This record gives sequence, structure tokens and C-alpha cells, in this order.
Amino acid sequence: MFRESSMGGTQDWRGTKPSLNVHFISSSTFATALATRSRRTFLQFTHSPAVVELLSEWPGIGNDMETYALQLHNLDDLATLLQCVKFSQDATRMGAQVSHALRGVFAADNMGSLGSDSGANLSSVAESNLIGWLQLLVWTRLFAVFSMRQLAAIHDQISWYLWYWSWAEVHSAKASVHLALGRTWWWEGFLRRGWMGQVLLVKSYAIAHKSALNRVLHGVVRTLGAVYSLVDRMNILLSSMEDIAAGDRLLSQEPGAGISTELPPNYHRLVSNVCATVVSTVKLMAHTLRPQGTTGFLDANSRGMAGETPYVGSCAGELMIFEFPTRTSSEETPERIETSASLKGVFNLLLDTLNFTRNYTKSISEDIHTRHVPPNGRHWKRLLLAGCTVVPSVIWLSSQSVPNLRRVASSARVVLRSLMENYVMYPIKEIYKSLTSSRPGVLERRRTLEMEMESVANIIRDYHEDYYPSIPHDELQGLRDRTLKHLRSGVIADDEGYCLINKHYENAIRHPIRSAFFGNLLRLMLIQLTYQQLEVMRVVNSTDEVLEGNDLNFKIMAMVPVFIFLSGLLFISFQKRRASLRPVNNQLKLYWRSVHRVVTFPEDLHDEFLVPRSGDDESMEQTKENDALELGSANHLNSHDQGMLLLLTHHMRRLAVEYHVGYSHLQEFLEDLDDLESVQSTRYQRLLTLERMRHIYYFFW
Repeated sequence: MFRESSMGGTQDWRGTKPSLNVHFISSSTFATALATRSRRTFLQFTHSPAVVELLSEWPGIGNDMETYALQLHNLDDLATLLQCVKFSQDATRMGAQVSHALRGVFAADNMGSLGSDSGANLSSVAESNLIGWLQLLVWTRLFAVFSMRQLAAIHDQISWYLWYWSWAEVHSAKASVHLALGRTWWWEGFLRRGWMGQVLLVKSYAIAHKSALNRVLHGVVRTLGAVYSLVDRMNILLSSMEDIAAGDRLLSQEPGAGISTELPPNYHRLVSNVCATVVSTVKLMAHTLRPQGTTGFLDANSRGMAGETPYVGSCAGELMIFEFPTRTSSEETPERIETSASLKGVFNLLLDTLNFTRNYTKSISEDIHTRHVPPNGRHWKRLLLAGCTVVPSVIWLSSQSVPNLRRVASSARVVLRSLMENYVMYPIKEIYKSLTSSRPGVLERRRTLEMEMESVANIIRDYHEDYYPSIPHDELQGLRDRTLKHLRSGVIADDEGYCLINKHYENAIRHPIRSAFFGNLLRLMLIQLTYQQLEVMRVVNSTDEVLEGNDLNFKIMAMVPVFIFLSGLLFISFQKRRASLRPVNNQLKLYWRSVHRVVTFPEDLHDEFLVPRSGDDESMEQTKENDALELGSANHLNSHDQGMLLLLTHHMRRLAVEYHVGYSHLQEFLEDLDDLESVQSTRYQRLLTLERMRHIYYFFW
């Protein structure tokens, strides 16, 4: 059993939703990350001193190539562009994606002569050759990236179908119900075999689907890992060529070196190294995506692809030569392409491989969707619920209770409007008034209180003037001012003004009748009432001051129901986000575990015990040879394990970017994923990276 089935087969297909568009791959994929690193390596190489000096007439040619490459989005766009370049057709359409200099280099009448130097300026020929090979390198990288995106989309499609058929193998009775609702052959078999016989047939049917999908999935994963390895190793070679070119440039500028009209050897070596890198990558890619003796990278015994052959460059300063078998339908044979390494031959090989891969992946996707798609009857519960409850209820309400619905809708609208006005609009208006103006009547009440205190002070002054006629006017005015000051400060029973009135009032109360008719009891009682009135007004004014000071708070309190409602919504959304992040973090942990298993246990260590279908000794020997080639180094991953790791890290990257977008260490997490995906990393280095990730990032705790 392949590792894909252990990853997805045990999961419940009902808890996983298929992709809305299997051909859509988000920007946070391993292919996009590889394209970004490759673009950075390519621009660094084109801006190196040796390349800039050789291409002095075309400054910024690398930036132009990358700018035009960004306008291509899929294999169809790239194939259309290469067809236009090959036949020099539709110049306006080609001009939008290829610069003027590149159109001249890739003209149909020039591609065949770029490999020869006879009768031409050596410097100009070297420049044209280098531009052509660099452009082919960019197109090769785009072809690999687009192919990986297509393969990743096919993998998602197969995984979804595989989850269902793995579930159907365990729950064959329920799967029989699904098939009974959409397949006529199920009823024919049911009439012949009965229920139990048909359930057993459905189980074998699910096993057959699962086995076929596992075989295709195995080939897709191996091809994905092989293509990724080719592009990553191409970046390594390109980076090493930059160092080699820099060293050769320093050696060529030694003192005493004579001036020659011929092209310096370091330029020849630079162009040859770029040519060798592009040729080897294109041939290996053609050999990977279209092996000899097969119809595609998914061959009959489902090995997925022929064993990949590791390639190694020579020492610094020497020409890097690569010898690999290839297959092409172009006019030139593979042997001629290997010998001449012409731009035209490699271009045709790339175009043929591109067209084959594009058509082959489309046919695989269509064939899988046609033959292995789960039955539509798996949605019978939802359809039954909608057909028995929702649809009849809507029909009955719309036909029988239209007036009731309108009345309920109008009453609900009135209630919502009143709630909005009482708890939102009106409090907001009042808050605005509180911020821009004061409460009505506050100033008038303050002025009235001031006038009342002045009146009481005048009454006390007049009483003292009547009781002490000989008192000077200045003392009376001072008494009046001091009394007013005490009243303003809230003191009534002062020792000067009110004290005399209080004593006279006590004496008058002893003889009330006599004091009422012959004394000043009535006047004293009126003064007491005036004091009481002043106290009442003071209390009212104090209350008004309190209301004025807290007017904004009281009006904000009117919006407390709204605040409580919004707080409840925020709390529910926060709890829902926490609840949604919990399964995401658990899934990230499971992906981390799967990556650890892929890095720790090589897949082909178990595959070598599998007997091929044919049972032929020759087929078994060929299988062992392929495994031996891929297990040349136990420290590195083979194609299948590399592909599985890429798909797992792709899902980890997608979940992290989607659900942990605000995480402060997200960029470091993506960089660690790049380290895991890199072909240069050994198994031990990947394990160290996994341990570091488990201790640093909180969603792995």
C-alpha cells in the first residue's frame, strides 16, 4: 500500500470538501516559492560582472526576460508563445511577451545558425548565443513551474476521489446506497445477486478504484519530485557558474596579458556552461515527463517514471557535459541534439515536451474525472432534507400565507427600526448634542440661584440696619458681602448675619402671640422661609450640576444594549476563530508528522519487496535498477519522497498563510518550509529543521 493511501485513505471523505477549482493553485505553493528563488538566482547571475560585460549592448536583458515571463500564467500561454516563436507568426502577440532583442535572436532563420561562428563577429555570436540560452533557461523554468502546478492540481483531484473510495471500501453498504441512487448497473446487479452480493461487488469496485488511483497518484508524486529536483539543481548550477565566471574574469585580467581580437576563453566557457545546464535540464525533463518506451510518466506498471539519473558537473573552469537518453518527435534526432547542442534542437525538444505534457495532463485529469468520480448519490441526505422539509415549507408559505408573511415582515421591519432609533440613532444624536452644547436651562438655574443668594444677603443687611440704626453704611455693606460669600460657599449659619436672626427668632418663639402682633415674628419667619427656599434651590442646582457633569455618561449608557450585542458578536467570532484554529493546528501537526515520516523512512525501501505484476525476472531486475539509481545516496530523498514532501509542505504553507496571516513569525516559518523543500538538504538537515520548527512555532506545540 502506497503512502498516499495511509495519508488520505483513513480519513472520512464527508469531512473534507473538494477544491472548487482543481486547476487553481494559490500563490503560497512550493512551485511559486521555487519560482521566486529561481528568479532571484537568475537575476543575480545576469547581473554578475562577467555576464554584464559580455552583454554590454543589452543592459538589463535579464530583467526584461523576467518581466515578460510574468505575463505567462499557464502551460497554454507558454505553448502559444513558443509556437509563435518557432514559426515567427503573430508578431504583435509575441511582442507582448518577448522583447525586441529576443525576437531577433529567436527568429526562425537565425536559430539554426547560432551554433556556428563562421563568417560572423565572435563577440556578437557569443552574445546572441548567451541571450538565447538564457531565454531558454527562463522558459524551461516556467515550463517546470507550470507543470508542477498542474500536477499538484491533479494530485488534489485524485486525493479527493481516493478519500471517497477508501471510505467506500470500509462502508460498502452505505456506498451501495450512493451507487443505487445514480447508477443503473447497480440495480441490474442487485436483481441478479441480491443485497449481500451487491455489497461485496461494491467493495471490490471500491478497491479497484482505490488501487487505480493509488497507482496514478504514485506516478504523479514521483514526477513532481523529479521535476522539482531538476529546477532546484539547475539553480545550483547557475549559482556555481557565477562563481566560476568571476574567477575566470579575474584570471583573464592578470597583468601582462596581451590584447586579443578573439573572444576570451572565459566567455566561451561561460556560454558553454549555460548551454550545458539548459541542455541537460531540458533533456532530463523530457526523459522524466516522457520516458522511453512508455506513453507518459504514468506507465503500465505504475512506477510513474523511469529511474532518474543523477548528473554531476565537472570541476571549476571546465566544460560541463551531460549525456542522457532522450526522446523527441522533432526533426532532429536526440543524438544530433546531444552532439551539436543547437539552440533550435533544444528549443524544439522543449516545445515537444511542453505540448506532450500539456495534452497528457489534460487527458489524465479528464480520464480520472470520467472513470473514478464518486457517485452523486452521496449527497442523498442533503437532497432528501431539502426536498422533504425546506422546499415544501417554502412552497406552502409562499402560496398559502402571503399576507401573513407580509405582515410578519412589516412588523419585523417596524421592530428593527424602533430598536435602531431607540438604541442607536437617538443615543448617538444625544451624545453629539452633549459634545457640542450644554443641557437646556442649566445657565438660567445658575443665574436664578445667584440672584436668590443676593436677595437673602440684602434681607439680612436690611434687618441689621433696622435693628441697629446707628451702624455705619460701610459696615452694613461689608456684612452683606460677607453673608453673600458664606452663602456662595454653602454656609448658612454664619456667626455674623444669620446668628442675630436666629437669636431673635428663638426669643420670639417664647411668646408667639405677642411677638406675632407686636413683634417681628412674621418677618423672622419670612426670612427663615427664604433661607429654606435658597436651600431647595441649592439642592436642585447641585443635582443639575451632577446631571450636567455626567450627561455624556448617561447617554452612553443608553447604548449599553448595543454594546452588549456587539461584544457578544465579537466574543462569538473570537471563540469561533479559536475553535476553527484548533483543527487547523491539529492538521498542521499531522502534516508535520507525515513530513517527519517521509524524511525518516524512504518509500522505496519498502517498494523493493513488491513483486511486479508481470512476474517477469527482467521486469524485476529493471525495477531494482531504477530503485538503486534513486537510492544512490541514502542521505537525500528520491523522487517519490521529494514529491510527497512538496505536497505536504504545500498544505502546511497554505494553512499557515490562510489562518495564521497575523503571526509574527510567519515569514520564518515559510523560510523553514523552503529549507525542507530544498534538494540540497540532506535527511539529517531536514530532521534538524523539523525539530527546530516543533520548538519554535506555537501551532506545533
